[in-house]
Amino acid sequence: MLCFELTLSSTFSNMKKLINSTYAFLQFTLVLLLVVNPYQSDSQIFLETFDEANTSTTGTENIGAVTWSTTCATCVAGDHFHVNNGELEAQDTNGPAYWETTSPIDISSCNYIEMSFDLSGQGTFEPCGDGCTATDWVSFEYNIDNTGWQSPANSFFCPGACASLNIIYDVDGAAVGFNYSTGCVAAGNTLELRIGVQCWAGTEYWRIDNILVDCTTGPSVNAGPDQSICDGSQVTLTATNPDMAVITWNNGITDGIAFTPPSGSTMYTTTATLGQCSAMDSALITTVSGP
Repeated sequence: MLCFELTLSSTFSNMKKLINSTYAFLQFTLVLLLVVNPYQSDSQIFLETFDEANTSTTGTENIGAVTWSTTCATCVAGDHFHVNNGELEAQDTNGPAYWETTSPIDISSCNYIEMSFDLSGQGTFEPCGDGCTATDWVSFEYNIDNTGWQSPANSFFCPGACASLNIIYDVDGAAVGFNYSTGCVAAGNTLELRIGVQCWAGTEYWRIDNILVDCTTGPSVNAGPDQSICDGSQVTLTATNPDMAVITWNNGITDGIAFTPPSGSTMYTTTATLGQCSAMDSALITTVSGP
């Protein structure tokens, strides 16, 4: 009986220790989840997660204390462009409404940058060309070193009344949520951001979240080793392209296609282009006459 009582007491003691340690681990995990933002990384220089209070039309982003504000000149009673449940939400703007940074983002530590945000919508939207009281769209612009507002390379022109501007998204029907990215853009010293939205019905909502600016290295490319071949022989140059950039070569050759180099030594240079960023590498091809 004594052995059973000791064993039972020891078992309960061990179980209590296990429960206590498990509880402590869960507390620690919860603290990490609350403190560590899953969207934040060392390469990011701007992050806005819209953790401000509901109905906020101004705020401060999470990394560099850059400020922002929204304007909706055509919103009437019941319409809005403000923070709602951790997102920036636009409802029935009756014309263009804008989110814009109101202090500069320091990008001087970056050679290249990439700008992105999450975009989703609710309702039945009308596309470009449907005119006023109908056309719904989302636009994005950036301004580097106060050189003027620019539309990203992957934007497109939205024609028609209450439009006639470059946008990044429109849709005929239900919107599909996605993460928009500008791709690689050459950096400078300072950056400003502006997002525009338009919708015309009380049942239409645009929602924006997790606006990011990342430092990026741009594309990388390797032309391959220098080669010596017999005069009149063919050679194939295929660039190593881990970033899936657009590859071009000088001297009229095509990546991965065999060609016959002229006699002597020729330098072949490949260029990898990703958005507005590019990188180059070269390979020397030397032809050698036979005996």
